[in-house]
Amino acid sequence: MHRRSMKNHQLMILKKILLIVTLLSFGALGFSFIAQFVWHLSPCMLCQIERILTLITGISAFIGLFLPWKLKIVRWVQICLGIAFLVAAFHFAVQLKILADPCSYDFSKIQSVKDYDLLLQSHPRCSQISWQLWKLPMSFYNALYSFLLLIFIQWGVVFSKKKGSN
Repeated sequence: MHRRSMKNHQLMILKKILLIVTLLSFGALGFSFIAQFVWHLSPCMLCQIERILTLITGISAFIGLFLPWKLKIVRWVQICLGIAFLVAAFHFAVQLKILADPCSYDFSKIQSVKDYDLLLQSHPRCSQISWQLWKLPMSFYNALYSFLLLIFIQWGVVFSKKKGSN
């Protein structure tokens, strides 16, 4: 295989990876907004952080489709997914009550009706499970999604290098 065709093959695989990550990221975000605005499930602070990481991942992958340094963008996407995995795993541990809830409220600071009103308008606790599937909270599935996508991307990068070198 010529050097040029090796590069083209690797480039094609990296483009496919970035396209898949883009579609999955925006699909996951869309699903989370349906859960919030159609099913009226309020996201906690950690859910919102997970959404921000998913948005950064999706935007990075989308932009990477048009930039020449695809492998560097793929590595950045992997970093974002690694952080997303850690946040989702932390959230899952909070929901299982293994770790302290960073979203818990200090009720002793309520001094007025206004403070109480602000408390009611705030996000739900991070330890509160708003929605579960097969008795597991969405934070578990988010951690699993991030981890499996991270593994898939690494496999694709390794495969593109091996296939390109033959």
